[in-house]
Amino acid sequence: MPPALLALCAALAAGKKKEKDAQPFGVIAGTVFRETGFSFAGVELLVVWEADGKKKKEWKGRSDARGEFAFRVPAALGKYVVRVKAEGHAPVEKQVELGIDERKEISILMSTEKK
Repeated sequence: MPPALLALCAALAAGKKKEKDAQPFGVIAGTVFRETGFSFAGVELLVVWEADGKKKKEWKGRSDARGEFAFRVPAALGKYVVRVKAEGHAPVEKQVELGIDERKEISILMSTEKK
């Protein structure tokens, strides 16, 4: 068999194995806004995956310059909790449920903490 054909067969076999081993995933994305309606950059985000009443895994991040964020997470049974906090603002928590290869968009409005 010619070497080029062997290389092509090996590449195809590797690609099929990758597809077979790939886990389904979902995306939790959205935008964080201030009370004024403007986007809120640099806000701390924590996404927690809970199943059977136990924490399975968590992801941390920050909103970008436009207040946007996105997390690629396993699409599995259980719920995802998005926790958002910023100095001088009341923390916000939202629950999200995902299906396989699903993308959920959420908007989060941060309000000023009253003292």
